[in-house]
Amino acid sequence: MWIGGSFKIARTAEAALFGSGFAGLGKLRFKVANVQHRPLGFFGPKRKMFTLLIWSTERDGKFNPPNVRDTALDRMNQVLRDRERANECNF
Repeated sequence: MWIGGSFKIARTAEAALFGSGFAGLGKLRFKVANVQHRPLGFFGPKRKMFTLLIWSTERDGKFNPPNVRDTALDRMNQVLRDRERANECNF
């Protein structure tokens, strides 16, 4: 899925990205100044809304910060429990 023609949301199976147990997460993928940026998020809590959860970078298949998956899942669960945790931004 393309957002504004400049960002691609990877909706591949999270098993291929993180292993099992990470259903629902997606990542934006782009490169700036030779750095692979990988902000993670999920579709929700509202219909047609992508919520950014954490910003990360990737090098040689490793994420920085290294605990990005656990942090993203924790934040996703917080937003799903309390929708006030998500702030809408219109770009």
